[in-house]
Amino acid sequence: MASTTNVPGAAGSIPTILVVDSDEPLCSTLKASFRAGGYHVFCASDPGTAWDMARRHLPDLIICDVDMPGKGSPLLLKELRSDPVLGSRQYVLMSGKGEPSDSSADVAPGQDDTFQKPFALAELFQCVAARLSSTPKISPAGRPAEFPDSLPLGRPIPGGPHSVSCSLPTLQDLIRYEEKDPALMARITVGYPRFVVHRFVRQLGAELARLHKLTGRTLWLTSSARMADELAEYLADDDVFIFMHGRIHGITHPDNPDVATRANTFLQHVGGFLSSREAEDALAEMGVLAHAGAEPLFAGDAAAEVRRVLHHAFLSSRRTFSAGPGDADLLLAPSGMNAVYAAFRGVSIVQAARGRTAWVQLGWLYRDTMAILKKFTPHPAQDYIHLPNVGDLDAVERVLAEHGPRIAGLVTEVPTNPLLQTCDLPALAALARRHGVRLIVDPTIASPFNLDVLEFADLVVTSLTKYAANEGDVIAGLVVVNSASPDAGALRSAVAAQLEPVYHRDLARLAAEIGAFEPLITHTNATTARVVEFLQKHPAVRQVYWPLQPGSRANYLKLARHADAAGAMISFTLNIPLEKFYDRVRIPKGPSFGMKNSLLCPFLYIAHYDLVSHPAGRAELLANGLDPELIRLSVGLEPAEKIIAVLAEALG
Repeated sequence: MASTTNVPGAAGSIPTILVVDSDEPLCSTLKASFRAGGYHVFCASDPGTAWDMARRHLPDLIICDVDMPGKGSPLLLKELRSDPVLGSRQYVLMSGKGEPSDSSADVAPGQDDTFQKPFALAELFQCVAARLSSTPKISPAGRPAEFPDSLPLGRPIPGGPHSVSCSLPTLQDLIRYEEKDPALMARITVGYPRFVVHRFVRQLGAELARLHKLTGRTLWLTSSARMADELAEYLADDDVFIFMHGRIHGITHPDNPDVATRANTFLQHVGGFLSSREAEDALAEMGVLAHAGAEPLFAGDAAAEVRRVLHHAFLSSRRTFSAGPGDADLLLAPSGMNAVYAAFRGVSIVQAARGRTAWVQLGWLYRDTMAILKKFTPHPAQDYIHLPNVGDLDAVERVLAEHGPRIAGLVTEVPTNPLLQTCDLPALAALARRHGVRLIVDPTIASPFNLDVLEFADLVVTSLTKYAANEGDVIAGLVVVNSASPDAGALRSAVAAQLEPVYHRDLARLAAEIGAFEPLITHTNATTARVVEFLQKHPAVRQVYWPLQPGSRANYLKLARHADAAGAMISFTLNIPLEKFYDRVRIPKGPSFGMKNSLLCPFLYIAHYDLVSHPAGRAELLANGLDPELIRLSVGLEPAEKIIAVLAEALG
């Protein structure tokens, strides 16, 4: 079972209170009094510290002085109330003025209790007890708060220190983020972990560099000793050295922007960065942090719980293929890209003995999947074949007929990201099998609870960051071996040997969330269809892409577990300027998808800014059927009418 540490209202949990006041003697008094009353209590003396502690400890109730120096109190309370997680907490306010102050009027919407200092401690204690006893019982599987006015730049989405997304509220913010503008990046504390090195990893790196006197050298922390070796081999530089400090591994090289870019890009492609939770734990062990943040974790066998849900997700709905994956076929990875890389390497190893080194990419795939196929074959110039049209099986057959004896594998997504197109997977599988080509299929966009694909693949890869880790604060991945594949045994061993380890706290956090995987998919299937219907009728929308779109609907339904399995993803293009819509829409805006809260982004700006930012790149995108201004919407648990309302507001 999952532990209930800091889950508001959970049976058997101890309520947590955050006290925010610059009056340190008062803070100490309140902390001692409430602790004596059986509460967990944390104190912060300034708004910045309060914000960090609120995200870390997820308090059930926040007691805040509204008259701290400057304008900090109103801004802090506005940010707390607009946060998808913290906005639903209880608030009690304190004021040092004899009459209600202007600031308290700004921050107290009417339902908060406000205590004028000095006050009777017993009255405050009674108020807090009443507030907490009336708090609705909200479990982690509950709906997120409805859409705030706007999430501030850099705000973690959904809100904790390990969040995998961050708020980019305007298009100019997003462009500056992609161009790594120093002033903007200083405000980004988290981001998608393979694109933004997590602050705990950066902090640990700086501390280790200081301890080991690495002046003039850059330190990269990796997910394992093997990954450090692989990175060093990739960089192929005599001045690259392996680094080790206890269980922490990495490499160092002389400060050099070009080498640093190559190292960062490699780790991004293959999912080789150190876990943010492992970095946090290391900092706590070193005494740099007082302790690692409290969060709900699964208390039992986390790996068994994760595999229990995944076994259910991958059970076949077809009588012709009744075998579900065994535990040995469910291979966990620390990220979706590490799963893709391990699958690619596993197939490459097995097929190399047969003289097969080339790879086929079918459709426009996720950027790092394409990068792996382009960069990591023995002869990249001749081993990469791209077929852009997922519906053109004749082109696939021609390529396999011409190059079949040297093709190791073929990779495709069902449906693709972001155009949500689906190939005829059963026919593709038959072609691949006939030519001895191993087929890797990625159903992440729609999820295995919607699509039954294992029968047609040799390997299935998927990101568990999406939908499985639906609180948006874990990165993880999965490779599933089809036990009926001709190379099942060899692939099982080869892939397992290539996978990086999953850090134990990431696994425990994933296990605490994965029980909401299937209910999330069931809910979003229904909501997505309603949002699509609205978008298709709106005059400001030019085109809508979704899994049940004409053109590949029939192919999608061949794989769908039921006719309404639409998934949570919608892409669309506009008849109005992108910036006008993007800056106005109140849906949280940032990278990633598959959370309980809806999330929106101009996908090609996020994933392919190198192409969007110049004419030749835009021409390449258009040649592949991709409008550079395309919007991608991941539907969450909010009511359909609320999602439609905020879209209508922004579309005008």
